[in-house]
Amino acid sequence: MRMDEDLVRLGINLDPEFEKIYNEIPVHTSHTERWNKNTRELFDISNEMELAPEPVPHMTRDILCMDCGQCTLGCPRRSLWDSRQYLRDALDSGAKLVNYAHVEKIIIKDNKATGVQARIGWSSEVYPADLVIVSAGALNTPVILQNSGIECEPRLFANPITCVAAHKPNSHQDKEIPIPFIIRRNDWIIAPYFDHISYFFNSAWKYPAKDIVSLMVKVLDMSEGTVINTGGKTIEKTLMAQDKKRLADGIKLSKEILAKMGIEKDNIFTGTLMSWVQAGSFPLTEKTAKTFHHEKLPDNVYVADASLLPASAEKFPILTIIALAKRIAHICKENFGNT
Repeated sequence: MRMDEDLVRLGINLDPEFEKIYNEIPVHTSHTERWNKNTRELFDISNEMELAPEPVPHMTRDILCMDCGQCTLGCPRRSLWDSRQYLRDALDSGAKLVNYAHVEKIIIKDNKATGVQARIGWSSEVYPADLVIVSAGALNTPVILQNSGIECEPRLFANPITCVAAHKPNSHQDKEIPIPFIIRRNDWIIAPYFDHISYFFNSAWKYPAKDIVSLMVKVLDMSEGTVINTGGKTIEKTLMAQDKKRLADGIKLSKEILAKMGIEKDNIFTGTLMSWVQAGSFPLTEKTAKTFHHEKLPDNVYVADASLLPASAEKFPILTIIALAKRIAHICKENFGNT
């Protein structure tokens, strides 16, 4: 889903990038035609409760979809689009992929990056570079930058989620497409979602997968948190009172929806508290809205991942992250096209 409202408020218009994305990636809601009985019932109940459920666009090739429910585990038919397509395009254009390399830091001299140091097995390698783009994710990009002597902000959004589930024989949600629709509130959302993590590792999820119906609660959290590099990566994330209230409100409404399905309170259980989308450790600002380049960075170093997002993601930001990456690629081509 497009999720750039906070970027628009900074003066960033990504319309050209999104137009390209929609020409490259299949984004649609045709999966609504294949919803099973359980999903349809949840959607109808949500409508009856005037919760305004919205079908969620998915990036799938329907002709390949087997309705196996394994999207989050790795689609066995490659029906679900993923970024390997961009990787294949890059390799076809001459890019070199160095796999199994643990990037440690950027080599910087006179405020200019000269290369990247990475560990491969027991050895350390330095890869010379005229331009460095760090896209290691919001939990790893800060570590690489700190190792390189670049300070990040002490903030971290984690999008905490938990699931409210119940025993409902033959609901077969484990075979349904994840997150077929969402219910939006100001600071949290609810969506049908079979939580494989809780199913495999949480003892409360003791029923056969086909007999579990589950609703995910996803919260917009405060920015209290940080990724610290002190000889080893340490992630600190605190859920504030406001975050906990949002989770509690979402859990309460989820239970009300399940009750409308005829499920008794004693048959309802919760899932493991997890983080879905991490962001915000190197956010864009009004000052960097045009250049996409922070003054703390060397002139030839850019960050291009969820670290740039200035706020917690209400929806799912993969398309927005791709749009940011496309804009940064364009800027780099203009500034470093001859390198």
